[in-house]
Amino acid sequence: MIKLTNISKYYDYSSGRTYALRNVSLTIDQGESVAIVGKSGAGKTTLLNIIGGLDTFQEGSYFWKDQDLSKLSDSRLAKFRNESVGFVIQDFALVPHKTALFNVMLPMYFDKTPHKLMKPMALESLDQMEISHLANKKVSVLSGGEKQRVAIARAIVKKPKVILADEPTGALDAATGKSVMEALMDLNHRGVTLLIVTHDKDVASYCDRQIVLGDGQVKHDRKNYAIKTE
Repeated sequence: MIKLTNISKYYDYSSGRTYALRNVSLTIDQGESVAIVGKSGAGKTTLLNIIGGLDTFQEGSYFWKDQDLSKLSDSRLAKFRNESVGFVIQDFALVPHKTALFNVMLPMYFDKTPHKLMKPMALESLDQMEISHLANKKVSVLSGGEKQRVAIARAIVKKPKVILADEPTGALDAATGKSVMEALMDLNHRGVTLLIVTHDKDVASYCDRQIVLGDGQVKHDRKNYAIKTE
């Protein structure tokens, strides 16, 4: 489904060239759950952003199924992101003075989703995250776990093929983080491909596979045989 071949991302400075990613090659199949781990500065978020079409690269190739994403125009790349990828990030990126329902509906304002379908689709997504009762609550009054569930509901409202989560439990306590991971894994068990950037070993243990980055390179790519967190 996702195939990266010799991807390199670098920045040229007067002092020389600095690589964010160097010759990264990997394949991710539909339905996999993958943890991308490594120290700060290893290239984890850069890799996730390239996979999500949010960042570019100078060398290599990236194919989504049979489509070369490097050949897409900005408008077609935006369409790809909106239709195929759901993003979940650490600080939620919600509009605090708006309701949970509005926040989940937000992606649909940027495409051609018929207005009459927006609310039912958003309510279905909130219900899937077991927070439909919070639909009319302003985000500013919600707990951290509730906010992250709203963010996940927004990520899945267009029924994406892939969810990209960047430190999705980083701002949460352990119990709430466990609840959020269980929600993400439930989506994965329904067939959604899940990629999670994390520095948390417990979070990584949920996934079937771990890709370890270091200095912008893949150091290890292995099946995860760790015992899942109870």
